[in-house]
Parts: sequence; structure tokens; C-alpha cells
Amino acid sequence: LEKELSEVKVQLANINLIANGVKVQLQDEMLQRCDLANRVQTLQEQLDFQKSLHEKEMEKAKMQHEIRLREIESDNQQEYEGKLAEVLQKLRGDQYEQIKEYREKLEGNFHAKLESAQLAAAKNNDFANAA
Repeated sequence: LEKELSEVKVQLANINLIANGVKVQLQDEMLQRCDLANRVQTLQEQLDFQKSLHEKEMEKAKMQHEIRLREIESDNQQEYEGKLAEVLQKLRGDQYEQIKEYREKLEGNFHAKLESAQLAAAKNNDFANAA
């Protein structure tokens, strides 16, 4: 009986050692789990922060792009307005020259017809005086 008792005591001691080892392992795993949970939370916060920074940078880049597009459109508009003004000025000059030429021809025709009429009147006057 004593032998059994001593064997049971040895088994109990072994079981206690195993139990203590499992407790230590459990505590280590619980600490490790807490550390990992904290690390996950930290990484999630970092990810959220990086995502927020990225979104802000993208918004800033988008705004800068839109501003640059507006500047280009403004430059193009000014360039086109300048070209349009040049073309209009040229058209006005060409039209002015055409009107000037037409006017000169009209005045020439008028003076030629006036001269012709004056000559005809003078001839008629000479025939009238001769008769």
C-alpha cells in the first residue's frame, strides 16, 4: 500500500509538474495573444492613418491636376481669342481694301460717265449754237 501511495505521489508530482508547465505555457500564450492583438490594433491604426494620408495626397493631386487643366484651358482660350482677333483684324483689313477698290472703280465709272455726259452736252450745245 505504501508502495502504491509512493507511486501515486510520484504520479501526482509528475501531473503537478505537467500542470504547472501547461499553466506557464497558457500564460505565455495568453500574453502572446494579447501582444498579437495589440500589434493587430497598432497595424490597423497605422493602416488607417496611411490610408487617410494617401486619400489626402490623392485629393491634393487631383486638385492640382484640375487647377493645371484650368490654367491650360485659360491659356488655350487666350491663345484662341488672340488668333481670332488677328483673323478678324485681317478680315476687316481685306474687306476695307475691297470696299476701297470698289469705291475707286465706282468713282472712276462715275467720273467717266460724267465726262461722257458733259462731252455729249457740249456737243449738243455746239450743235444747238451752230443751228
